[in-house]
Amino acid sequence: MITFISKDSSKTLLIGGQGTMAGANAGLVGPFPRYSINREEIATGDGTYVGTKFNVTITGTAAIKTTDSQDMLTAGQRQMRVQGEAIIAMQFNRDEFPMFGGGKLTIAGYGGSNNKIEFNDARIISVELPEQNEETAGVQNLEYSFTFEAYKDNSSSANTGATDAPQQPEYKLASAEESWDLSLNDGQMVFQNSEIDGNTPYKTWTLTHTVSATGLKKFSTGAGLDTDGEAWRQATKYVGSRLVDDPKNAIVTDIMNNSGIVTEFGPFYMDKEGDSSNLKYNLSSDYKAYNHVRQVQNDQAAGSCSVTDTWVISELNQPVSHDIEISLEADPEAKGNTITVSGTIQGLSSNGIDTNTDDKYTNALSALSTVLGKAYDAANAVYTSSGLTKGLVNRQKQKSVGHGKSSGTITFSVTFDDIPVTTDGAVKEEVNLTYDNWDLENKVVAIIGVIDNAGGPVIQDMGTTTEKKLNVSVDITMDQDNRTTRPDGTPLALLYISTDIVDTFRQTKTESWNPFTGVYNLSLSFVGTGST
Repeated sequence: MITFISKDSSKTLLIGGQGTMAGANAGLVGPFPRYSINREEIATGDGTYVGTKFNVTITGTAAIKTTDSQDMLTAGQRQMRVQGEAIIAMQFNRDEFPMFGGGKLTIAGYGGSNNKIEFNDARIISVELPEQNEETAGVQNLEYSFTFEAYKDNSSSANTGATDAPQQPEYKLASAEESWDLSLNDGQMVFQNSEIDGNTPYKTWTLTHTVSATGLKKFSTGAGLDTDGEAWRQATKYVGSRLVDDPKNAIVTDIMNNSGIVTEFGPFYMDKEGDSSNLKYNLSSDYKAYNHVRQVQNDQAAGSCSVTDTWVISELNQPVSHDIEISLEADPEAKGNTITVSGTIQGLSSNGIDTNTDDKYTNALSALSTVLGKAYDAANAVYTSSGLTKGLVNRQKQKSVGHGKSSGTITFSVTFDDIPVTTDGAVKEEVNLTYDNWDLENKVVAIIGVIDNAGGPVIQDMGTTTEKKLNVSVDITMDQDNRTTRPDGTPLALLYISTDIVDTFRQTKTESWNPFTGVYNLSLSFVGTGST
């Protein structure tokens, strides 16, 4: 007989093969049905075994049970009973929830002998009641067809030549996929030890690992599902077994976790571990994985799970990346030439996904002092390579720093110029000189008004000139670390005072000082005569 023990209700349901319901709770009686079995191997794209799928079709004829009245002389009685069997078939294993829809399908010969064909996780796919032929006319018996799908074969043969019981995979899966992807991060570079003044920058990469699977329900030997028997749990447990925390380590099992593979896969080579001859990738010696991010998708209805892991592959000892720009402003009309070093320090996370903290900002902050300390050397390299010879002054004319703690980024901008300063602690100096009658051409004249003279007054040259005058203005801006003491601008002013005044007299000296802004001003005025 052929029976189906429901995982939903534990009831034994008969699908033909005996004349009574002995040993069964419900179902159909009748002669032994016909059956067909199709075995389909499930494998990954490379042929790795995942599991086996069986498609079982059972076709038979249901007879009216002897316990049901079937008088041919009573109009419609036999037709009613045949139709009742149709309802039994149509509602097969639909009487209880939860509707796992699975069960144990047994095809046993007459007498219940050995060599039973058994599937512990058979699932009803379809029930078909074909059109009644002319012989039965829906009165004599009922044709039926059941289609099952199964993955766990519990059958065993007592015949000579039989093989051992089939091996069952650790996880029940309908499909499994795994892939690795390595791509260059164009424009993202890393300077070793954050020395931005000359070290050759390292490239960075994004490494992606994707594992996905669709599970199948895993039933226990008794009623109901096995522990973690839901399809999505089987998929999740399998995906979890394939996840990698550090992609620098070689993959030593195949996609179904079978060990003893001939060739180990190295993600840092994207090829055989240690072999860079084919794809020319070798990130093992100089690189490390940072910024581990895991994206998980779990679809319980579909019984599937998918995980995508990404890493930034960066220089081994430098948990930051750098975006550096150096700009030169060389204007012939300007006081001097200016170079600005600006950029972004992007911290990389060294923490694993099993932590809820992020150290991107900490790593960016640790690199800041080195980057700023090397800014002048980087600027000077551009200055000299541009053909300028005046000499770039190692003094930060302007500096700005922005901290993005959430994103783990630090932005900065530092400006240098080639304008020298003579005052210690000054960041800016300006000197302005005003000359009056320096050529001794100013005339002293007498203007005499004449009555009735239509041509105006009489102007008479007195044969002399006025004094020479010199006004000096000095503006000095001190940096923030040198604003406690008023500077002295006199030495700077005296550098520009001409010595060709024979008799020189200082008439005025005024100073102004703002210790908050660091702005200092000195004004001097001199008078004198020229040589006779």
